[in-house]
Amino acid sequence: MGLLDKLVDLSLNNNHLSGSIPSDLGLLGRLTALSLFNNQLSGNIPSELEFLGQLQQLFLQNNQLSGNIPSELGLLSKLNYLYLNNNQLFGNIRTELGLLTRLQELDIGSNSISGTIPGELQHSIVLQILYLDHNYLVGTVASEFSNWIDLTDLNIGNNQLTGELSSIANMKSLQALVVSDNRFSGNLENLFEGTNSSNSIETVDV
Repeated sequence: MGLLDKLVDLSLNNNHLSGSIPSDLGLLGRLTALSLFNNQLSGNIPSELEFLGQLQQLFLQNNQLSGNIPSELGLLSKLNYLYLNNNQLFGNIRTELGLLTRLQELDIGSNSISGTIPGELQHSIVLQILYLDHNYLVGTVASEFSNWIDLTDLNIGNNQLTGELSSIANMKSLQALVVSDNRFSGNLENLFEGTNSSNSIETVDV
């Protein structure tokens, strides 16, 4: 696979592929899109993917991948879309993901991720879609996350998050919000106190 060094788009999704993701994929330095979703891939996400410096889209969802999210993914500075959902990943959300300042969509839902939502994610200020649902996340939704002014879809449901939701009120572009099945507290009115005519939330699931 690593000999195909002129590839810019590799799509192997929707098959019955098994085994691990080959580390040789890191040799495909011209890749801008890598799609391996809807297979039966297992094992770790290879850290060698860090060498895909032109990568803009990485779709690994709906497999059986395990292990930690590699910190090296934070080196993919041109990444716009990162989908790791519906796998068997564990460990924390890597703080290095906050280095992905061009990231528009991030889905880590339906894994076994634990720990807190790292404050470093606030640096991904162009985020539009963020799904962290169905994990084991704890802690609060930090006030710094109000920097996500372009965020339209936020799903942090089915975790063990606590505290109040007032910081979400400043996310002016939200259209879909799911925070159900957590341990949030406080006054529900605080969630909407910052809303105005420019805020067009269409779906709320608390």
